[in-house]
Amino acid sequence: MKKILCFGVWAMCLLFCSAATAATFGYSVQRCKDFMNAHPPQIDVVYSFGSLRLDNSKDAAGIKEVYEQLHFDRKERRFNGLTVMSPHAVVENTIGVEMIGDRLCYYPQRVTLNAGYSPVVYISKDLTNNRCRFMLTVRHEQTHLDIGHLSLQIFARRLKEKFPEIVESIGPVVKSQHEKDLSADNVAKEINEAYRAQLKVLFDEFVQKLLEENSRIDTDENYDAEQRLCPDI
Repeated sequence: MKKILCFGVWAMCLLFCSAATAATFGYSVQRCKDFMNAHPPQIDVVYSFGSLRLDNSKDAAGIKEVYEQLHFDRKERRFNGLTVMSPHAVVENTIGVEMIGDRLCYYPQRVTLNAGYSPVVYISKDLTNNRCRFMLTVRHEQTHLDIGHLSLQIFARRLKEKFPEIVESIGPVVKSQHEKDLSADNVAKEINEAYRAQLKVLFDEFVQKLLEENSRIDTDENYDAEQRLCPDI
């Protein structure tokens, strides 16, 4: 009988201690959040169209190969030119550390989101001796660049609105002093992964919208209209 009673008391104590530990951790998390709110991070959203690279080393077949590496589900008729923008969004952050009770509070001090393109425009070397077709192709690809630039500006405005909300929702990170990999660099990577996971939704929407806008000028009707402007080819 005594053994059963002692076991029951031990089990109750174990549950009570676990609940107390959870409550203490939750209190540390809240204090860490309060500290971050009192010392809000500097958040910068920077966008750049990047340096344009013009490539006229390939013929139509070579440009077609580049295209097929990027679009497996579409078929194009003409490969006089091609614009590849390669959109990207990269997050960098600086992490501060504060002792909250017996735990470590890692909070973002500065977060920078860099969004932009690395644009490459391919113009077929077959057009070297055909000024009409060359200029027409350049104009067509310039339209793609203009669409990309405008789309990036719209995306940057959306990021400036939404990214601070993401930073706030992710918040700081609380660690026990006994955990491994407690360096600020490792925790910064952990927080960055959380940022990227939430940014992916916005980024995927941006890329999809960019593809839709560009597809509006890559139609058979538009190609036929351009063809009539240079009837000699």
